[in-house]
Order: sequence, then C-alpha cells, then structure tokens
Amino acid sequence: MGRDGGDVGERVSGKRPSKEEGGTTSKEARRPGGLTIREGQAMGGGDSAHPGAAAAREPLGKSKRKVAAEEGDGQKKPRRRKTVEVARGGERAVGGKIDEAAAFWLEYERNDDGDIVEKELPVQLLIDPRKVFDIPPWEKYYNHCSLNLEIVDDIKAAMLSQFQEKKGKIWTKKPLVLAPIYKSVTRSPEKADRVHKDVFKPEDKDKYYYYPVNGQHTVAAVKELADKSIFKLWKMQSWPARVVWFSDQDFAGYVQVSLNENTRHKMSKQRSQKAAFQDIRGMGE
Repeated sequence: MGRDGGDVGERVSGKRPSKEEGGTTSKEARRPGGLTIREGQAMGGGDSAHPGAAAAREPLGKSKRKVAAEEGDGQKKPRRRKTVEVARGGERAVGGKIDEAAAFWLEYERNDDGDIVEKELPVQLLIDPRKVFDIPPWEKYYNHCSLNLEIVDDIKAAMLSQFQEKKGKIWTKKPLVLAPIYKSVTRSPEKADRVHKDVFKPEDKDKYYYYPVNGQHTVAAVKELADKSIFKLWKMQSWPARVVWFSDQDFAGYVQVSLNENTRHKMSKQRSQKAAFQDIRGMGE
C-alpha cells in the first residue's frame, strides 16, 4: 500500500516558517508563482500543496510568453500555470488522473483553451483539526489507507519532543486535504451528507465538519494534544487545508487524491505489512 506522506512527511526546520511553509498573514501577500493569500487564509506548502505543480513549473523549451515576444506578439499572458495532465469532462478519476479544476474548485479553473490552470486568487483555508472526524470503517473509501495508531503515536511523540527539547524550531504545517460534510455518522450503514461544492463557502468553513482525505494521522495526533500547552502555543487550532469534492458518480476520486498525496512524499514512513494487508482485505469486503 502507499505511504501516508501527508502525515509523517511533516518535518521540522531550524528556522521560523516562511510564508511558504504554512504561516498566516493578516495582510495581502504575494507568493512566488502568482499565489495571493488573503487575510484569514493559509500560506500553502509550496509545490507539496499542489500535485504536479513542481513538474508544471519546469521549463519545457521556451515559455509561451518568450515565444510570443520573439514573434512580435507583445501581448501579456495571464500569470497562470498548467497543472498535471488530467482527465476532461468531470471529476472522474481515470487511470490515476483527476480533473483538478472540478475537484479542487477553490484553487483551479479551466482557461479558454480548456487547460487547467491555477486561479488568480486560489483559496486555501485554515481549519481547526478538531472539526475533522475519523473516517468510520464503512466510509473507508474517502482515504486509501486506514488509520494506523502507531503512526499517530510517532507523530505525536515527534511534536512533543520538538516542543520540549528544541524550542527554537517550528513544526511545518503541511496542508490537509479535506472533504466537507454536514455532520458525522455513528452507525453503519449511514453515510455522511457531503457539502456540495456549489454550496460550500470559505467564509462558512467553521459551520461544517470534514473527513480527512489526506493528513488523517496528523489530525489524530493534533487532537490528542488539544489539552496540552503545545496546542495553543503552536496555534494548532488553525491548520492549512485544501477542500476537495467529487460527485457520487465519481466518488472514486477521493481515494485517487488520497493515493496521489500519500505516495509522492519520499520521506513518509512505510506502513507495516499487517496494516497493508488489512486495508487490502477491507477493500474486498
């Protein structure tokens, strides 16, 4: 099975976080690559917050702007960049590809040529992890792997060690990927009522609850620290997050996003063989 890189991939650094590393700002700020973060929004985790963004920035020959200038076009092009290659025509995941413009509708859109580009003002939110529920077994298809308590304990121990022994270092808050829901469910076969993307409004984010598509182990560790001084001092009640939505027809997209996010971090901890087999068996039930 894949690795939960969005959780264990959390790393500590020897300096205070820059705006790109998950801090917040009370003023409008410009991030490299054209991302504007407005008051109350999170500073994203750079390329790690956008699948394929790093690859999309790699120059492939001359840029369109340079070519246009050399050909005498002279017109300025929008400062937007293409994301990873995706399937067209809805949110359906096809062979590991998803329509990011539909799934991450607060961040991406399609231009006049039909290419998926980052919005001029992409929205990333600050969410209280205590509003994120553990995914019940009968709702397992929101995440490609089940919650592993050993990983939760490892993350919590690393946070406490960092907080107690290395006061000068700050924990980097990597953005969570969350599916908005109206309330939790307590018994099978109840299904959570998801908040439709046309209904969800960033300013109402605190009215909703969430399922963790990526970052479930970090969320579980943070919630266990809610009564500790570290929670307040590290402002854990404000965690950067991206929201994602798929229709019932394209529900498999949640697992695909989870898999994409968790397997692209090279420093993530390998899941135990036992946990991997349990997930495989669960998928067949």
